[in-house]
Amino acid sequence: MPVTVFLKPLTLSSAPLRTLHLVLSSILPITWWLKAELLHLPVFVQVSPNSSVQSQTLHLHVQTVHSLPFRLHALHRWALKHHGNLSSLIHTRQGNRVYIHLGEDPSLPAVCQLQSLFFFQNYMTSDLQPENVKGCTLPRGSEASPEVHVIKLHSAGSGLSG
Repeated sequence: MPVTVFLKPLTLSSAPLRTLHLVLSSILPITWWLKAELLHLPVFVQVSPNSSVQSQTLHLHVQTVHSLPFRLHALHRWALKHHGNLSSLIHTRQGNRVYIHLGEDPSLPAVCQLQSLFFFQNYMTSDLQPENVKGCTLPRGSEASPEVHVIKLHSAGSGLSG
């Protein structure tokens, strides 16, 4: 079952200007489908070795990372070590849609820290409607750093029963 990742600029007036990196981590094989609105930048993707990434509209640079950690705190440290910053971290057991708003929201904090909300079972994934991803702003003086979003799923699927 595929997981669709929807990428959309935070504001319709301007597309994000920073380089976009996605880190896609999963234990079970997942086909990640990337879709975007108003995004004319290449997307650099690092993915677990058991998964694949596809898009009909985006210019992708995909790298399979055999040493990509799966444990949440290890993945967080890995992303900071390899990218220098983290814009958002999405963690859930199952999901088939993920919605990410790209760009800067000045009301968000300048430092990303893992909090208990990151461990909520269905945080930031959806089967029926979008849920906004909240992250942090670009620290002052680091205009050249990329926008980095990490998505960690155990498996694709709705997780809904009944």
